[in-house]
Amino acid sequence: MFSKASISNSLLLGGYSFLLWCWTMILSGDIPVSISIGELWFTLISILTFAIIGLFNTKKTNDPYLSLLLLSLPVFLWGFSIVQDLTYHYHIYSTIISITGFIVNLLITGLLLLKITNRVIKE
Repeated sequence: MFSKASISNSLLLGGYSFLLWCWTMILSGDIPVSISIGELWFTLISILTFAIIGLFNTKKTNDPYLSLLLLSLPVFLWGFSIVQDLTYHYHIYSTIISITGFIVNLLITGLLLLKITNRVIKE
């Protein structure tokens, strides 16, 4: 059974990732896409903060299943964003943000999968 702390941490992690993706869509939603260097750095620092929180949560969580479930949607959303940026050659800053967000989400999801796999092997 999931504890209240585990549920809230998983919801916050998944929600933060989804909000970062929404923020990126707001930034790159204009036609033509015009992202300033300040917006790029703010977004990259936010993604780095998400990476630190996600790695800490991955290390400390006892129930990685819920975190994995809630991070699966943002991984697909970031993946679709990166494909769209690379296909239609959007602004270079938008592409950098999408690549960074996708790699960070994929890293955290991979570590959660590794933790689940190690747990199954030990049992």
